[in-house]
Amino acid sequence: MTLFSLTSSLLGGLGLFMLGMWMMTDGLKLAAGQTLHDILSNWTRSRLRGLFAGLSITGLVQSSSAVTVATIGFVNAGLMPLQQAVWVIFGSNVGTTLTGWLVAMIGFKFKIELFALPMVGVGMLLKLTGSNTRRAYIGQAVLGFGLLFLGIDVLREGFSHLGALEHFPDASDGTLIHLGIYSVIGFVLTTLMQSSSAALVVILSAAAGGLVTLPAAAATVIGANLGTTTTAMLSVWGATSNAKRVAAAHVLFNLLTGVVALLILFPILSLVDWVRTLFKLDDSPASTLAVFHTAFNLLGVLLMWPLGNRLVAFLETRFKSAEEDLARPKYLDNNVLSVPSLALQALYLEVQRIGGIALSVSQGLLSADSMSSPRIETERNITDKLASAVGDFIARLYRENLPTGVVEAIHSILRAERNYGVIMDHAVEAAAEQSQLKALDDDELEALIVDYKKELSRFFHDADTKKADFDPEKIKQQLELLEAYYDKIKNKLIKSSAQGKLSVLRMEAAIEQINHFRRMAQRASKAAIRLDETHAYTSTTIKTDVFTEPQASPNENPIDQSGLSTREA
Repeated sequence: MTLFSLTSSLLGGLGLFMLGMWMMTDGLKLAAGQTLHDILSNWTRSRLRGLFAGLSITGLVQSSSAVTVATIGFVNAGLMPLQQAVWVIFGSNVGTTLTGWLVAMIGFKFKIELFALPMVGVGMLLKLTGSNTRRAYIGQAVLGFGLLFLGIDVLREGFSHLGALEHFPDASDGTLIHLGIYSVIGFVLTTLMQSSSAALVVILSAAAGGLVTLPAAAATVIGANLGTTTTAMLSVWGATSNAKRVAAAHVLFNLLTGVVALLILFPILSLVDWVRTLFKLDDSPASTLAVFHTAFNLLGVLLMWPLGNRLVAFLETRFKSAEEDLARPKYLDNNVLSVPSLALQALYLEVQRIGGIALSVSQGLLSADSMSSPRIETERNITDKLASAVGDFIARLYRENLPTGVVEAIHSILRAERNYGVIMDHAVEAAAEQSQLKALDDDELEALIVDYKKELSRFFHDADTKKADFDPEKIKQQLELLEAYYDKIKNKLIKSSAQGKLSVLRMEAAIEQINHFRRMAQRASKAAIRLDETHAYTSTTIKTDVFTEPQASPNENPIDQSGLSTREA
């Protein structure tokens, strides 16, 4: 075989494998749907459950990245504490070893084209006839599965020819320098391909083809395992503090596991040989490496078991600077964009946070020691920056295929955010004209305004959707009472002006001032009801519609669809 043919074979096989892996992972992730969400919500209440959840879901979707993204999303959304999340991540590391078993037990033992080609045909048929249904996603997974094994077959053939021509230096002397070099090779492979599964297939194929010895291949597997941390580190660049903590746990786990495994490589290989003999597995390099990959990841779990609580305590003291910046999103994270239900939860919490600021400003404006205009301007700048981050997040989210239920929920969230923005605009204007409702030379009118402000303050307190006893019906009733107050005060102001107690200009300015409060209350009511509706979407609509409703076009934008301007709702 010529060098060109050999290179083409290796590159083509790797490309087929990565394409198959991508299609299979994406298809399984979409077909699994709410299952991933439910398992992570309910099955992670202890270390052991977290490990099992991480392992089983990674085995199901064949992607530790999907599990890591979902876990980060749950931590950001406040649905999973960091203590549980780290064990899900550790479990996903063990789950990634299933790829090695899949390749070793099937990819290197059977005539692949006998089942891979039919899988490609059946998968494509299901995808073409399924539209945007679960059947199409299953078809995509089956198609990817077939392509994956075709890629393995091409790689195996290429490395068998390469092994006959040349082989890399031996590492059986056990020196850390040689083992370290092979570990670096594995690290670079995973970093370049951004897939530890692809790197593992290359290593298994090289070992099976005689290109590298078993100790060298084992050291390379350790490096490939460590290389998965680059994906985690890149994904949290500029992300939230909780995302960085989860990624740091992932890095520390792989680093500790890799260092210890390198130091005791040969004892582990001896243990692997004993296990392989015990379970009557064949002595091929692929089978041995699959057992080794699982063994040293389980070793990492054992090492972390007594250190888990200390690790979490250490991580919770790190990455605090981003959270101290009030204008920085607390819940929005790019890692959750591929899981619509988690992205929706993040949006809900971030807009709820914006609402908390707006309602706090509104109450401060009504207090005896009213907030100053510069202070309110500062608060509005914070909410404007958060609103901009929400808009950017939604724009990125719309690049995904979204179920109709999620689209409707996003529109409700967006309208809620806009209503809170209008509240801040009115608060700025009201703060600049606070003197208009003072010294009106009418005791009855001034007493009425005091009562109006008290009712407004009570309303803004009750309109906070974070309150456990939030009641939308109560909000509507309070708003009706405030409307009656507004009409009464307005009529009283007009009467005072007619009696010569107020100039027309002063009367109009006072009416405009109470109108600011009135419109702030109206917007707060609309926003609270919108958010309350969205909370219902996150628990019902997404669960039932996520794989049955028509898909929204990724090119559609919620702002364009709604036809609303920046401060409309």
